[in-house]
Amino acid sequence: SLIYDLHQDVGYFLTGGTMINVEDTLSSLLGYYYTKSDEVLLMHDVFLNSASYTMDCDSLMYNTLRETVYFISRTHMVSDENTIYTTSGWYETKTDLATLVDDVELINESQHLRADSVYYDKNQRYGIGWDNVVISDSVKGYVLKGNYVEHHELGGYSTATDSNQLILIDESKDSLFLHSDTLRILFDTLQEPQVIMAFNKVKFYRKD
Repeated sequence: SLIYDLHQDVGYFLTGGTMINVEDTLSSLLGYYYTKSDEVLLMHDVFLNSASYTMDCDSLMYNTLRETVYFISRTHMVSDENTIYTTSGWYETKTDLATLVDDVELINESQHLRADSVYYDKNQRYGIGWDNVVISDSVKGYVLKGNYVEHHELGGYSTATDSNQLILIDESKDSLFLHSDTLRILFDTLQEPQVIMAFNKVKFYRKD
């Protein structure tokens, strides 16, 4: 059942409910709709089904006017391209812009990214990772670490700065370690690394 408080302009349900707009369906056990601010607070067993992804978490905020999801608990999202975990941040469903904060993970068939914070523009296929960034690719055989990493998928390159390290793993599982102030990796159209450029205070070594 839906209860509406006329004095506070708040509608809420306490025994399970579902909210539906053009492309998104949101469901949870508890829900509060603040009509003046166009905001929805959903709690316990929250599930969102969108045209491009699904999402589940314990709690979230949703702005119905901006069609923006605000993450306020550990959240799990799944799309055709990847799986995402985050604890805080927001996602604009109309523009496919996301800022993810606090123990962020992005996983696809071959890559695993971890970082404290990530900004991602799905349409431009451009992303930035901040602090404790680790990108590993099991198929292409590399691990990239740094505190600031930009990836331009359409432009075909990644740039890493601030305490960065690149580990190249060959077929025999031997590793080559490369350090520098700035690293830039150029990719082909299949996202295969083609050129590695290192700038300032460059050093590389193997464990042997």
